[in-house]
Amino acid sequence: MPFHRFPRNPNARRNASSHVRGAWSGADKPGVLVTTQGGNYDPGTPKEGWDHSTPWLRRVLEDVWGLDLRVVKRQFTLVGVNPALDAFTEVAAELKLEAEENARAAGRELALSREVASAG
Repeated sequence: MPFHRFPRNPNARRNASSHVRGAWSGADKPGVLVTTQGGNYDPGTPKEGWDHSTPWLRRVLEDVWGLDLRVVKRQFTLVGVNPALDAFTEVAAELKLEAEENARAAGRELALSREVASAG
């Protein structure tokens, strides 16, 4: 279920969570969380700790739904849009390539796990 369609009403959210848990019964199924961030919130950066959504999403997907989760982060998406971030153009380009490779690898892993599951 894409999170942009995840219900905001608490009762509807509980129902959606129950539905997803029922549909995905069994722990350790593979999953991928793809996040985008306008800046960079990694350790050692000036905005370290400002990513307030990824930990919450991980908690739901790993701890509540029991997914074996891989996270793909695409950072500095506002470089080239926000002039204050123009100094990070080269870093943003490197992070973009890294995120694209991580997304490809995650997709390959999901496809392989699906093939193994259907063959077994």
